[in-house]
Amino acid sequence: MGARVAVTARNREKLERCREFGAEILIDYTSEDFAAVMKEHGGADVILDIIGARYLASNIKALATGGRLVIIGMQGGTKAELPIGLLLAKRLSVMGTTLRARPVHGPGGKAEIVAATVGRTWPLIESGKVQPVVDRTFPLAEAAAAHAHLDSGDAVGKVLLTV
Repeated sequence: MGARVAVTARNREKLERCREFGAEILIDYTSEDFAAVMKEHGGADVILDIIGARYLASNIKALATGGRLVIIGMQGGTKAELPIGLLLAKRLSVMGTTLRARPVHGPGGKAEIVAATVGRTWPLIESGKVQPVVDRTFPLAEAAAAHAHLDSGDAVGKVLLTV
C-alpha cells in the first residue's frame, strides 16, 4: 500500500520472517528500545497497537510530529498515564477502536467496514500480493498442543485447527 513498515518481534528469526513479508525496520523488543529506534528513522506516522496501556508512553515517543496512534487491543492493560505535553508538542492523535462495539449496519458499522476491506484487499488476495501466513496446523483433537505452540512464542503466522 506504499507504507514503510516497522515491526517489533522477540527475536531475529521472527524479524527476518517479517522482512520477507515486506517490513523495512526490524526491532527486537527484548533488546532494543523501539521508540528510540523509530526516532532514528524519523518517527512513525501511524502506530497500530494491540498492547494498550503498557506501551502508551513509548508509542507517544515513537510517533513523528503529526503522528497517529490507533489502539486496537488491551493485552498490556487498560490504564496508563498519557504524556500530554509530548502529545501537544508533537500534535499527535490517539484513538481507539474495536469491531465489537460497532453496530452491524449503518454508518461505521461492521457491514460497511467489511465491504470496504473486501473492496481494497480482495484484488490483492486474488493477485497473490497478499497471502495468509500459516505457521502450523493441528488436528482438532490436539488443540492443547496448538495452544502450547502459541504460548511458546515460536509461531509466525496463524496456527490452525483442522477438522
